[in-house]
Amino acid sequence: MGSEIAPLMRKPKPELRIVDLQVDGWRNPIGLDNPKPMLTWRYESATRGLDLTDGRCVIEYAEDAHTLERGSRQFRQYFDTDLDTMREAFYEGPKLGSRQRVYWRVRFSHPDLPAPAVSEIAFFEMGLLKASDWKAKWIAPSADTREPVGVCKDPVKRPPETLGSLMRYEFTLPDTPFQKARLYVTGLGYYEAYLNGRKVGNAVLEPSFTRFDKRVEYRTYDVADYLQPGVNCIGAILGQSWWEGPLCFLAQLEITYPDGERLTITTNPDWRWKPSPIRSNSIYKGEVYDARMEQLDWNHPHASLEGWEPVRIVAMPETMQLSAAFIEPIEVVATLQPVSITTPKPGARVFDLGQNISGWCRIQVRGQAGMKVILRHAELLYPDGTINPENLRSAEATDLYILKGEGLETYEPRFTYHGFRYVQVETDPPDAMENGALQLETLEGRLVHTAFEQRGHFACSNPLLNRIHEASVWGFRTNFHSIPTDCPQRDERQGWMGDAHIASLTGLYNFAAERAYRKFLRDIADELGEDGSLPDTVPHVWGSRPGDPMWTAAYPVIQHALLRFVGDYPEKNKHHRGIDKHIEFLANLIGEDGLLHLCHYGDWVAVEEGTPKSLVASCALMLMIQERYMSRRKAENQRRFDSPPIGFNWGLRMRLGEQPLWRNMAKSIRTHFYHPDEGYFDGNTQTANLLPIYLGVFRENQEEEQRALAALAESIKTRYNEHLATGFVGTRYLLDMLTLNGYGDLAYKIATQTTYPSWGYMLENGATTIWELWKYETGPGMNSHNHPAFGCIDGWLYQFVAGIEPRLHEGLIRYLVNPIGDLQWAEASVRLRIGEASIRWERSDDRLVCQLKIPYGVQGNIFIYVKQPARLYEGSHLIHDGEHFVEEPDWFAHTTVHWRDFPPIALGMLPGEYEFVLTPFYRGKSLWESG
Repeated sequence: MGSEIAPLMRKPKPELRIVDLQVDGWRNPIGLDNPKPMLTWRYESATRGLDLTDGRCVIEYAEDAHTLERGSRQFRQYFDTDLDTMREAFYEGPKLGSRQRVYWRVRFSHPDLPAPAVSEIAFFEMGLLKASDWKAKWIAPSADTREPVGVCKDPVKRPPETLGSLMRYEFTLPDTPFQKARLYVTGLGYYEAYLNGRKVGNAVLEPSFTRFDKRVEYRTYDVADYLQPGVNCIGAILGQSWWEGPLCFLAQLEITYPDGERLTITTNPDWRWKPSPIRSNSIYKGEVYDARMEQLDWNHPHASLEGWEPVRIVAMPETMQLSAAFIEPIEVVATLQPVSITTPKPGARVFDLGQNISGWCRIQVRGQAGMKVILRHAELLYPDGTINPENLRSAEATDLYILKGEGLETYEPRFTYHGFRYVQVETDPPDAMENGALQLETLEGRLVHTAFEQRGHFACSNPLLNRIHEASVWGFRTNFHSIPTDCPQRDERQGWMGDAHIASLTGLYNFAAERAYRKFLRDIADELGEDGSLPDTVPHVWGSRPGDPMWTAAYPVIQHALLRFVGDYPEKNKHHRGIDKHIEFLANLIGEDGLLHLCHYGDWVAVEEGTPKSLVASCALMLMIQERYMSRRKAENQRRFDSPPIGFNWGLRMRLGEQPLWRNMAKSIRTHFYHPDEGYFDGNTQTANLLPIYLGVFRENQEEEQRALAALAESIKTRYNEHLATGFVGTRYLLDMLTLNGYGDLAYKIATQTTYPSWGYMLENGATTIWELWKYETGPGMNSHNHPAFGCIDGWLYQFVAGIEPRLHEGLIRYLVNPIGDLQWAEASVRLRIGEASIRWERSDDRLVCQLKIPYGVQGNIFIYVKQPARLYEGSHLIHDGEHFVEEPDWFAHTTVHWRDFPPIALGMLPGEYEFVLTPFYRGKSLWESG
């Protein structure tokens, strides 16, 4: 009998797969210019609790895939694994050269594995690493005599571009097979490139918005399938962007043959140009397109050259650097159909997309040559059903299409975008649609933004919170167009850094936005002054320099957020130095009273004014120091718990207290602003009272902090009727601060209000994205109905309602199960580069079920908050009987169980999927019954 059952009891041999190899966040990229790229991978296994620390990782490299397939290699790097190194490494091979391709794979061995795990083969290819690699010249229309400047500093007053142009060049290829073909390409302003009549790539609104006088991003395309033996044609169409100067194009096509010979086609004086059918374009005002001017074969070989003129060569500033694109391109990511069509007045039709978006419309139309279709975009309607464009200010947001009169015609703009839900279509002649002379066959909304992958999911038992989540996600995605912007509709659309960092967790939870934020951090670094100053907007157009510290805090805040979601990235140390330089700049501005007084905006657009600006500025400096410190934490000692997520964080306070600047600023804030007899700070606003508490100005004085907390909570209940009164700054930290300090039920009540001011109030008034103001405003002025800042609530929904917090730079995912309010269940998942992390919890009076998934490459800490001792099961196995451990499974990384001190239950786990069940220890008691 024993011999029969023994095999059934053997522990199965663990298996492990290495998948999803990436280089600098890209899969098999071409055109890199980072000389030491970061290589990452992830592990998959059906074996739960497999500890991958203390293994051996080997990265094998070769110049061709066949070498690796044969089991050989040309060089390798290897290292022992811990929580920092098991899933990523910087390239440490021979110096990389321009155009070089490297094949690589990962081999991992571990004492617990029966055999090494070996990945598939991946590759990366370098771009043009030296300025001398560029043989191409910047070209512009000969009629465009403007000199290159850089970023346009006054886009509101700038007239639309009227020199939109086409460019083309023909070249001949022999009937000889080639090995590869690469197009390195960019433009100033926007451009689209073509080869033999086909658009190259799916990008729109290229290149990315950068500090153009310092950096212009180029893209690399594999164009082998675009080419043909004989005559070929390369072309481009250009339009206005954020660039000030002549419309320019730069392209270098390199065709490599098996013998190593390389044929190079470049932009040069032999190119030709002519005016394009885009008669004018402007980001704010829209586009005018005259289809009668089309030359359909302009980008094909053997096209007529009548009307084409020579280009001119443009000398760019010596400070300008060409850099490979960090970020995914802007693309048309979806197409929306109208949910309704109305005719509010003769000659006008209004199309409702049902959703506030960023982008433009695509139409199909029939009519006579010279007839015009006018598309006017807006977020709002007047009571009579026509569009209300008042909050767009000077942005006309109008596209005009002039028909050529040749059957069914299709049009969508190229070099503008709008923020809108409604489109009002009119014609010239005004009655053309009514009398049938012009037939508008279709109109579709084209959703346009940076094409990062959506990777997050959140849902809970409260339908209102689900709707707030959706509106926050829509607001974020429609405000990222190569930079995080404040709004997509009016005459602004700037990279305000306050908005950017306040909404950063919303972005990183919901989208694979790592590359986008790496690019934005590089933009910030490009704006860092020699003195350490930073402006309010990046690239700098609007706002001041030096900027408001709560806005420039974006530098360390986004840096820390990025590290939490990726663990490490190539430019990290450079940004650490830049952040230190900026903090030093601000430290030199501290007054004799020990406070920072540089502040432009305070708690922007708060319901309740009166928060002292010097308090906000001083708290901003404390925030920078805290985020800078947190971003330096490593995965060391994660086999023990750090401070719990709810309650007084002694450990962090003590460590920050060792930073003299942080410690002195905390003391100055207490001295000059705090009223201990009443328990409030100067101004006695919600923001004035919550910011210092959130940042720990009381340090080790827990009793005084609890007193101030209780006073704030009581005032929110009685003075504000459980509503918020905060602006951008206070709202970002209000719900977090309350939940972190044991007032989660109050945070929930604030979040679920439906009367002014609240998120629910916006939704009750028809919002599909989050507004700029809490108040419903429809007139002229600053009242965007699509602003990402107040969508920061989504970070709270993921981190505290569902309970999932990536901390990859610490080798950790932290899970929090803390049911608040009347929530019965919540769930969230995030597809990180190391794999998917997820959680779902559901409760009843006598049961709490928690399901979670920990990806390989990290460990997991879960904190479970109940109010009664409980029996703890994992699956069907009793782990803790309410008094002591019955069993300590091999998947435990570390454990702590308390019933009277927070947190009640804390478990550390190795990777895998788990289901925990809690039932009351005392019969007849609810898990949620105090006492």
